[in-house]
Amino acid sequence: MTLGRTLHSTDDFPPFHSRSTKLPNRKSYFFDITLSNLQMAVRSELVLPPDFNDFLWDDDFDCLFLCNGNPNEGIVIAEIEYQSNESLNTKLKNGWETFCNNNEFQLGDTIRFKFFDGKKSPFVHVYRNNP
Repeated sequence: MTLGRTLHSTDDFPPFHSRSTKLPNRKSYFFDITLSNLQMAVRSELVLPPDFNDFLWDDDFDCLFLCNGNPNEGIVIAEIEYQSNESLNTKLKNGWETFCNNNEFQLGDTIRFKFFDGKKSPFVHVYRNNP
């Protein structure tokens, strides 16, 4: 007996699901980062790409509240280190290493940072989004 259809892509997820790419009446932003350098990925900091950098500069958050969707693991607070010039890359610092270790991120993983409700909140859902 089949109760539903198999979902093969986040495009197939229903709009109410946190990983859905079709969110009704809410603006969401997401950034995918492929962990191509183990030092960058799981050590004490993560260098963010230019589009993510620009997004954070616009809101001037001091930190991000990282959650992976598992309520048993709680939220990890990661500090944002802005550079003196907006054109230089912003970094996630304190807290990033803990979050990486908790989620067992590895070299080659694509990590999605998904913000909800536009640019109003530093809460971000972070999860592995490998193709």
